[in-house]
Amino acid sequence: MTYRITYFFFTSICLFFLTSCGSSNQSAEESATETEVVATQENAGDLTEDATSPQDRVLLAAMSFRMQDQLSRIAQRKAENPAIKQLGQSIVESNEQALSMLNNLAEATETQVPESLSPIQQKIIDSLDQLSGSEFDKAYLEALAKDQQQNIDNLQSLNTEIDNPIIRDVSTGLVDIQEPQLEAVQEAQSEMM
Repeated sequence: MTYRITYFFFTSICLFFLTSCGSSNQSAEESATETEVVATQENAGDLTEDATSPQDRVLLAAMSFRMQDQLSRIAQRKAENPAIKQLGQSIVESNEQALSMLNNLAEATETQVPESLSPIQQKIIDSLDQLSGSEFDKAYLEALAKDQQQNIDNLQSLNTEIDNPIIRDVSTGLVDIQEPQLEAVQEAQSEMM
């Protein structure tokens, strides 16, 4: 008799936990679908000054690193100066780690990051792809320096505005990747003057 009561008691507890876990997962999923995503691929170009949520900032960082990656791949093909080709290769290699870190950051902030660039970023890439020689080299360095500085500022803002230590560590790591790149780009710009 005690065996049946114990069995019934533990079975009831297990069923209670299973149903409560299922309903909490369902409500979390419902709230996730009800939450409006502030930043999207279409409006990402408009967010640079208005990015206030962690999701906006993560989206901007991801799209920035992707744009830098694509620009640097073009530079490996089109740059006239061998040092700029090497810089492009270096950025592509270090951005592999950054993009991996950004996936973790996107998960931590529940941000949906699109696989493609914003229309504004694509326009910049397309216009640079039309250039050649030293004209390309100068435009590439200018676009890269501007984007990297904005990305650093964005990531530092994310770092100061959020209390989550994991998110802060990842955003600090991304800044640590981006800052030496920016220094190398600025050095290349000064050598071209």
